[in-house]
Amino acid sequence: MASAELVELGGFPSAISLSVEGLHLGGKTGDEAEWAWKSRQTKISSNPWQPNQYQIALSGDQNLRFLLEGVPVVYQGSANSVTLETSIDFEGYPTKTFLSLVGLNLISSNEVTPISVGTLKLNFKRLPSKAKDSPAMEIAFEAEGVSGPNILMSPFGGTFKRVVFSARQVGNIENQRPLISQIVEWRDKGGFIEVDHLALDHGPVVLSANGTVALDQEMQPLGSFTSRTFGFFEAVDVLRSKGLIKSKDATMIKLVLGVVSKTTGDGERRRLDLPISVQNRSVYTGPIRLVGLAPVDWSFVKTLEAMVTP
Repeated sequence: MASAELVELGGFPSAISLSVEGLHLGGKTGDEAEWAWKSRQTKISSNPWQPNQYQIALSGDQNLRFLLEGVPVVYQGSANSVTLETSIDFEGYPTKTFLSLVGLNLISSNEVTPISVGTLKLNFKRLPSKAKDSPAMEIAFEAEGVSGPNILMSPFGGTFKRVVFSARQVGNIENQRPLISQIVEWRDKGGFIEVDHLALDHGPVVLSANGTVALDQEMQPLGSFTSRTFGFFEAVDVLRSKGLIKSKDATMIKLVLGVVSKTTGDGERRRLDLPISVQNRSVYTGPIRLVGLAPVDWSFVKTLEAMVTP
């Protein structure tokens, strides 16, 4: 659903611009709205000679509403700048998208964790090949100073100092409904994600990794990575203090990590180069289970479908 308080068209015959005040977008399943977003000022522009390419810029107050574990949550705030550039195909689906966000701060009236983003950049590009063993999409994501509600929280807190992610989707997911059925078919045909680079600075942990991710028969992540980690001793202490691992297990884990880790060049920090696997909703290094994972709830796909419906 979409509505606006005021719409003004201008710019022709050069770049066509659409200025919108009080733009309101939302999606729902059945009678219940799953998400809604309102922006005070929105500008949409496009060149007549490139009508399939758009630039969208937001400014002023922002209002976001969504369901968190079935409870409506409302956020209000503003951003220094939000810019979206996208190209679409003849069916109305995006083929290339760039999102830039700077200085987003949203506060909730529900007394849940505020949403804050220092900087965020997202690029994705659909690739023409449809061969099952060829990349169908490239994605790159980089963000700094990100904090948010419980869905972003881990045992190390709700703030991510830095996240970098670049990957390729191997195997094509068809633009057909329902989307979840197409994801299942993609999995069954051997589709997977090739993670070229993952970097994470979160709590005591500084990690870099690369590997592959797929989905198991329960639609949960199944992955294999090579990783380099700093801050692992401190991470074990946090997990123990929160009761996620027993004290005797923490002591054993730290002994093992002390043996297999290496001293860095400065002689102060220790570096850990280990294979990491994800299976059965748990993260392992070798036979050692590090931490459990919450199950992926695929109901969010319905919301995603509502957002991208042409």
